[in-house]
Formats: sequence, structure tokens, C-alpha cells
Amino acid sequence: MTDITRTSRLLDDLRLRVKADRGASAAAPTVKTPAASAGEPRGGSVSPLARVRRLHDAGVSDEKVLVGRLVEGLMLEEFGENAQGADFQFVLSQVVQALEQDAEAWALCRACVAEAIG
Repeated sequence: MTDITRTSRLLDDLRLRVKADRGASAAAPTVKTPAASAGEPRGGSVSPLARVRRLHDAGVSDEKVLVGRLVEGLMLEEFGENAQGADFQFVLSQVVQALEQDAEAWALCRACVAEAIG
């Protein structure tokens, strides 16, 4: 698999997540359960957009950090919660750096972050 294919897949996943999150927000009940108010889906794992929202709510406003949290959430969904560690963090930083160097990809990431904190 080439780097372009991986990046394209990530961008497609980002687009799908934003659409899915918009749909879930529109259909969300007005009464929130503790998990829903914490931004957690019913399965208990935290969505990538909820991760961004939590970090922003904690006072973090650095765009690169927020995009990093978004990408981290997507990667954890792809590879599982056990995919953490030094190797995972290295790959995460490389992915965020690659996205940052692509103007279209970075704009999409920024839009996802804006949607999450909006």
C-alpha cells in the first residue's frame, strides 16, 4: 500500500465520520445519559470527534494538537485500543505531519475539528 493510498483512505474515513457524526447529532435524543453527555457512543468507546471535543473543552486550542487527537481516535478505531505505545505515537506523528503538508487534507482535518468543537 502506498502513502497516497493510506492518506486517501484516511481522508475518506474523515469524511464518513463527519457525515455520521452530523447524522447522529441530528437524531440524538434531548435527554442525555451519562455516556451521551460525556460524548461516548453506546459501545463505550469514545468517538474521534468526541476526543477532540473533550480536549477542547479542557482548554486546548492548538490546532495541530486537536487534529492529532482526531487522527489518534481514527487510528485507534482502525487498529484497536491496544495499538498504543511508542511505535503508535511515532506513526501518529508521521500521519499528522503528512496531513499537515497537504493543504486539502489539512483543510479537511480543520473542518472536522471545527465540527467537533462547534
